[in-house]
Amino acid sequence: MEKEFYQRKINDIITKCPIEAGVEILVYRLLDECIDDTKLSLVDINRIWKNQDERLITDGGVPDIAVLSNDFVFKDTDKGKCYGFVEVKSTEISLRETEKFLGESKNVEHFIYTNGLVWKYYKGNELKKEYNLIKGKKLPYSVAPVEIDEDEFYELQSFIRTIKWND
Repeated sequence: MEKEFYQRKINDIITKCPIEAGVEILVYRLLDECIDDTKLSLVDINRIWKNQDERLITDGGVPDIAVLSNDFVFKDTDKGKCYGFVEVKSTEISLRETEKFLGESKNVEHFIYTNGLVWKYYKGNELKKEYNLIKGKKLPYSVAPVEIDEDEFYELQSFIRTIKWND
């Protein structure tokens, strides 16, 4: 994904309809381009009911996106694994460690927490990487358009490609 496209879309979300669902679509799209689908499956799970598949449920509830093995079969606990979760927030929400966050992040080895502007990667429940995509690093948490830092954006994509989800 090109930085210009991401910037245009995140600004559409911020200025036209600043809700989590819009950010989630953009985050999913970026991740889908960075995760090797010959080895892993990226799946939006935010609307599944609790107690449907214990591998997709956390102490904090149901995350937004899961990174699964390609052999994963819903409700068949003998088939497949969940390697990571992604929790998405709206652009105006700061990424702090809430009870929901703590419950979701401890259930998997890999966890990404993002509002589309700031991306935090946790491995083993420890913050390993953080990217702030806003040029100038000032977080607006408002409805003002932002400029995406090109270097930070491409570093984020490069980093996501290096995550060894199934290790």
